[in-house]
Amino acid sequence: GGDEGNSFPGYYETYGKTPLSHKYSCTSNVYRGFADIGEMWQKIGEAAGRADVMSHARELLSAAPKLLSALQQSLQRTVFETGNPRAPRGVPTGADPADPPVGALGDFRGIPELMYSAVLSRTQTDDHPAV
Repeated sequence: GGDEGNSFPGYYETYGKTPLSHKYSCTSNVYRGFADIGEMWQKIGEAAGRADVMSHARELLSAAPKLLSALQQSLQRTVFETGNPRAPRGVPTGADPADPPVGALGDFRGIPELMYSAVLSRTQTDDHPAV
């Protein structure tokens, strides 16, 4: 999200001296991948009688809720008041502090990706000015 792909050239062109931004959508997509692929591997492992595949599925399915919990805790620490009664709180798209805080109005991909991965709570979705 947040067109973080643009960060990579700056990072590599400065040989790692430019920090990469921490975007919530990256974490949300990893969470969704672990959850969905873990379920898939579980079904395949059961059908094929493969203990190794089922073990890998358990690892992914064990990591997914921990990742979602960490993401939600970080989101809760970075939600900001907008001053707009129609959208009282803004959900930031990145964990790095911004001044002023930036939500969907400054990021054309981050919030849609968070919504698509289904990690935002109903309140986080309803509160957001872009919804």
